[in-house]
Amino acid sequence: MKNYLFLILLFCSCVQSQQPFSEFKAKETLRQFYKEYLTELSKWPSNYAKVDDIVKKYSTEKVIEKYNSRLGYDPLLNAQDDDISWLNSMRIKNYPNKNNCFLIFLHDDKNPVSLCLILENKKYKISEILE
Repeated sequence: MKNYLFLILLFCSCVQSQQPFSEFKAKETLRQFYKEYLTELSKWPSNYAKVDDIVKKYSTEKVIEKYNSRLGYDPLLNAQDDDISWLNSMRIKNYPNKNNCFLIFLHDDKNPVSLCLILENKKYKISEILE
């Protein structure tokens, strides 16, 4: 009987510790990321060490590697340039047929940034930049 009670308690604690993915919180994380990211980029001169710290705070290693590869454009903006005014028109929509992924419309409706997020240590992080 003690063994059954122990197993039930163990199961309940495991179920409670798993936090479900919240689309609302994921979108809020993206809004906060872009607010910090574009604000820092818009400063003159930009403090690129701080920009890199923001990327590290909100991203997994896979995304950081892609960001650091310097593709000739910023994959987190899908653009070569940036503009703080993009925060005013930013829209976030669910990526069609892909869980936990989002389309971020910053500077136009034709070239959104496509990002996936994961829940890591109770924090949402950008885990993939879709092409």
